[in-house]
Amino acid sequence: MSEASPYYYSKAPNGRWLVPRDPIENVKWRLRCRERALVDKKFQDAFYQACMDDLLFFMAAVCWGLDPRGRIKIQPFIPYSHQEKVFLAMDEAIDDSAVEEKPVDVILDKSRAQGGTLGYLWIDLRRWLRDPMFSAGYVTRNEVLMDSKTDSDALFWKLDWAINKLPVWMLPNGFSWRHHRSYTTHS
Repeated sequence: MSEASPYYYSKAPNGRWLVPRDPIENVKWRLRCRERALVDKKFQDAFYQACMDDLLFFMAAVCWGLDPRGRIKIQPFIPYSHQEKVFLAMDEAIDDSAVEEKPVDVILDKSRAQGGTLGYLWIDLRRWLRDPMFSAGYVTRNEVLMDSKTDSDALFWKLDWAINKLPVWMLPNGFSWRHHRSYTTHS
């Protein structure tokens, strides 16, 4: 994928998905896909499968970016071309860990306002949706930055926010905030 290409490409069961890189076109595309998925179960299943098969498609198709300092605070999360290899390598490290049956540490140096934190959270969110019994551990300098009901800087706040932004049909069967989210155990 090059910066010159206006689309992300993903293999779909019956062709290719074209995900616009332009934020305005991306939002319009997302809206059309969500509306169709509500009335077309085959489309919904194919869309879900494309998200589970292709990390960059998942990010560009259903994930959102949040920049509290920006003029436009919420935008589609469309990875920059220089991020693509990093996100794919991080995802591959998780695969390697599963094959070797050993935990893996992934350390990421990141710039501000580049979506690095959201990127690794969205990698893990997709894994949580896709991989049975997937778990990830996070380290921050203090507990407040790990979990909070109100602080958008907290990692689990970002995950809660992202899950709330997903189409409801993407959530695991039986998922319930009341039963599956604990602020006391940060899980």
